[in-house]
Amino acid sequence: PERSSDPPPPRSVLAFFWSPDSRTLLVLTGPSKGDVEASGGGLRWETFDTETGRTSEFDLFRPTAAFVGTFLPFFDQYALSHRLWAPDSRRFCYTGASLGGDENGAWVQ
Repeated sequence: PERSSDPPPPRSVLAFFWSPDSRTLLVLTGPSKGDVEASGGGLRWETFDTETGRTSEFDLFRPTAAFVGTFLPFFDQYALSHRLWAPDSRRFCYTGASLGGDENGAWVQ
């Protein structure tokens, strides 16, 4: 069978957070903001290292309702009071569920 060469659907930048050392940008991508709740998940964290130009993508996940309804719409205001990054800029943490296994929890990447 022939494979489809259709490009993947476009993803929007929903939020972003600088690491404490200002070297790495943490970016949350997914469907447009209006479609996040309707999509049932499918968000992805990505990092961009400003010194090397390297990007990394992490597994898709389904965010919690509190994250989508409270945190995400005001991510820029929460960025200073609710840090996702560890103080040493090596890891970040978020809550949600894996799309594949329905495992809920706090995830450290």
